[in-house]
Amino acid sequence: MIFQSLHNLVRVFSASILVTALQACLAQTTVSQNSISKSVAYASINNPQRRSQAIDRAAQATEFSLEEIDSYPGRFQSFTPDGQGLVTYDFDSDQTQLFDIDGTKIASFIDTSIRFSPNGQIMALMSPAALRVSSDVEYTTRLMTLDGSEIVRLPGSQPSFIFNEPRLATYNEAEDISHLLDFEGKEIATLKGWFYGLSFGSQDLVTYSETEAKYYLYDFEGTELATFPGSIEGWQPMPDGQGVLVSDDNQTRLFDRNGSEQVVYPGYGISVSPDGQAIVIYSREENISRLVSLDGEEIASYEGPAWNFTADGENVITASYGGPEETRVYALDGTQLLALPGSFVEFTPDEKTMIMTSYDEQMTSTYTLDTAELLVFRGRFAKFWPEQEIIITSISWQNESSYLEGQTHLHSVEGEELAVIPGFFGGISPDGEAIAVYPNAESRTDLYRVSWRN
Repeated sequence: MIFQSLHNLVRVFSASILVTALQACLAQTTVSQNSISKSVAYASINNPQRRSQAIDRAAQATEFSLEEIDSYPGRFQSFTPDGQGLVTYDFDSDQTQLFDIDGTKIASFIDTSIRFSPNGQIMALMSPAALRVSSDVEYTTRLMTLDGSEIVRLPGSQPSFIFNEPRLATYNEAEDISHLLDFEGKEIATLKGWFYGLSFGSQDLVTYSETEAKYYLYDFEGTELATFPGSIEGWQPMPDGQGVLVSDDNQTRLFDRNGSEQVVYPGYGISVSPDGQAIVIYSREENISRLVSLDGEEIASYEGPAWNFTADGENVITASYGGPEETRVYALDGTQLLALPGSFVEFTPDEKTMIMTSYDEQMTSTYTLDTAELLVFRGRFAKFWPEQEIIITSISWQNESSYLEGQTHLHSVEGEELAVIPGFFGGISPDGEAIAVYPNAESRTDLYRVSWRN
């Protein structure tokens, strides 16, 4: 998302410590029908119909099971794309480790990070693992098969695979250039700046040069197509793929894909309406977002930075800035419809329900645009698990030894708290059936499988 630095100011993770009875160990792994039924009472369900639906589902009998599959040395980093393995990091030995899902170690690497190709058959390993402040560091990128066999060794850092293409880009910070390479290490082209991503379509590459404060547009053969001046993270393509918003120095410019400037707007361009006919410009000094037409005519204004439109384009969602966590929902004409506590995170996959979280209070809520609060869940929002229709939240606190401890909570969308797992949420397996968690004080990853039985 563009303007990440501003976004981070809006969504600041509170350092508040929750030291309550939640510290008690709630590590049950199987929850029966009866306990599910009782847990419905925990959720604050203000909508009687939804409350009835939740109780009916809990009474109908499916038994929720959470089975621990295995534990792996090291803290969870990622699953392999095929779901048949996972990557952990052991901070004691500074080793990144690759395991089969059955726990067999395939390979380990010191001070190395791993990225996988979209087809999951090749991995790129960067050493050192983290980017350093100094540009004098010599980085090495290695392409390897999943069994640990090396294919080729390349210079450069930040290896980035090009989606659906047998190509990747590596970055040379000292020269501020990227190398576009095939999987055998043959250089296809040299690009200015570091690889930013795909843009107008599946055949265009975007790089950003910090030394020149400019974006470059290339085709997949490395031919330069256009340039766009702007600041880092100030890039947002228009929905029709024919234009782009670029922000810099408290102004936003609309360019066509050939790099020709069309319109200049005061402020930071944050959001584009789904139909591409209007944009939201934010003024930090005024803490006001303005909806303007493409020719710059103001349509309406809203308090706070407007990060999201609803999927139908009929509403604008704004966040608080510099004050208590709050989210507002406006009609396009500027009429405020809702003011909700907490920070908007995302919509459920059906795009009908807003998921909100309070980082300060470590609570998560769900709302619809036409009703008040539906449900409240313990913990900060971590992930919506669509395959299981589960909302994942997390709770953390500082123990007596000053270690940060955490729990991962699983909730049904109707409000039942299904299980609490000791440790922090890591990720969901690609098949949507397993969850990885890790304790903060131990270098270990635990893998659990979820199932529902009639």
